[in-house]
Amino acid sequence: MRELVAVKCNFRGKNIHHMKPNWYESSIWQNIPGECGKFAHLSVMVAKPDLAAFKSIPTDSSGAEIMLYGRVEYDGPSKFRFLRLVGRNATADSAGNASVTW
Repeated sequence: MRELVAVKCNFRGKNIHHMKPNWYESSIWQNIPGECGKFAHLSVMVAKPDLAAFKSIPTDSSGAEIMLYGRVEYDGPSKFRFLRLVGRNATADSAGNASVTW
């Protein structure tokens, strides 16, 4: 939990659902190598300040591979695990601390 992870995808889902006042739910998709027309997907949550940047990700399945970064989180009351997207560009300082931006 709370671990920063990198995820590869080719496009985002077209549907974006407003779940809570500051949260939106959507999905990211990736072509399955060697299987024409088949895709793997992952549900993601996007904070309201990051929504415009998330919408800039293409919805076309023929897109190039994109690297996104997120934190694995858990909502206790609903018993729901999800990936909270935090950006596309990662850098590390001399101490190895990661910084991610859109």
